[in-house]
Amino acid sequence: MTRAASDTPARPRSHRLAPVAWGVVFCGGASQRMGRDKARLVLAGTTLVERAAAALSPVTRRVLLASGTTERYPELGLEHVLDGEAGGGPLAGLAAALARVEEGGATHACVLACDMPRARAAEFEALLARSAQGADVCLVATEGGMEPLFGVYATRVLPAVRAALARGERRMIAFHGDVAVATLDERALAPGCARNLNTPAEFAAEGGVLA
Repeated sequence: MTRAASDTPARPRSHRLAPVAWGVVFCGGASQRMGRDKARLVLAGTTLVERAAAALSPVTRRVLLASGTTERYPELGLEHVLDGEAGGGPLAGLAAALARVEEGGATHACVLACDMPRARAAEFEALLARSAQGADVCLVATEGGMEPLFGVYATRVLPAVRAALARGERRMIAFHGDVAVATLDERALAPGCARNLNTPAEFAAEGGVLA
């Protein structure tokens, strides 16, 4: 069972420090349902991967690309963090990202999938503020459930992530039973902010045009 952190705002305590965060754009998926690399799709003149990086930049000291097992999108000039093992899914990407963030001296990773074009810095500011109250993981909650690729992860969860991988787990929520997880309701942040684009129809509905 997930050990949930209370959603009731806690009083600041002297031993709690404001999160020092790096951003991580997850862009290593196969985009099978889209039929092409969704990260390179252009919406309102900007690629989806660029939009994700731009959403994270204002609230993070650095933005990384979690691109699976190979480097992608060199034109962005961003550092890549590669999975430590093939076939590990997004959980392997999270482990690699948290290790790099921790190595860089930051305490938290702001994680965003490249296919969520409505995400903005304001939502991550709220997630970071909630994380500062003691949550190990703070995610946006939608009507469909928690969105593990739109959230803030403390680097201290890295041992739990690695333990889940060692058990053969691949799901991003596989380690939640060992950490304190909090959520913020998407409707209270910005309705639709966590909408993701998986298919050509969804991309078209967002105003995109496939060449």
